[in-house]
Amino acid sequence: MPIRLAAFDLDGTLLNSKKEITPAVREAVRLASARGIEVALCTGRAITECREILAVLPEVRYAVLCTGVRAMDTKTGRTLFENSLTAAQARLIYSRLRGFDGLLGYFAGETVHNDAQRLRNAARYAPAAVVPSLQLWHAGERSLDDFVAAWDGPVDKIHIYYISPAERDRARAAVADLDFFITTTDAADLEIMPRGADKGTGLRKLAAYLGIPREQVLAAGDNENDRQMLLYAGTAAVVGNAPPGLREIAGVVGPANDEGGAAWILRRAAEGAL
Repeated sequence: MPIRLAAFDLDGTLLNSKKEITPAVREAVRLASARGIEVALCTGRAITECREILAVLPEVRYAVLCTGVRAMDTKTGRTLFENSLTAAQARLIYSRLRGFDGLLGYFAGETVHNDAQRLRNAARYAPAAVVPSLQLWHAGERSLDDFVAAWDGPVDKIHIYYISPAERDRARAAVADLDFFITTTDAADLEIMPRGADKGTGLRKLAAYLGIPREQVLAAGDNENDRQMLLYAGTAAVVGNAPPGLREIAGVVGPANDEGGAAWILRRAAEGAL
């Protein structure tokens, strides 16, 4: 059956290692869209962190955000579904993690909130390629403690870049007894969401909203938090920089993200070759 929905992870998949959309990817998205494929984002990012990407990919209408917590129609701004943490749940997680040495992102109100001082020093925590985007799109709070105490709405997730893998492991142990979905996307980070919130669940709900069966869904990723969407999709693809554990569940393995992997996968989908 032909692919009708192609969901792509961003960091490490659709983006190269410089966090760029290459001309080859832009052309492949245009080709796929022209041939009737709905190209969607399926990312850990909040919508504010996707604005630059959406500006250069106007064909993309739908985005599964915050690792499956919510989906949006990017043209209208309408939320299609959400499964957020309550304010009380998020405060509990925050209370367990605030003492560790990391750049903690509090995903609330379609914005990511950080401690302002640590955001200014983001290079101490986060990979160099993401620092400019963090400092451009995230909100620096003079007191993140005060913001968390005052915020009474839903929280999509909490994501933290740690000073080291060892510090990340200590932080993970501090929340291990809590009943949330905890995963990792980088060498020294954590992201925490409600149970039942993952990219696979988000993609399944988006496909149902669009009336597209899973057999006609393509998912492409590169990292552990992509696993559930790869398991859901009728066609699972990874780029060449994906770890062996993900390659084992993928029916399609393309070139690495810095070698045009996403464009290669999309072109093949558009040509009916997957």
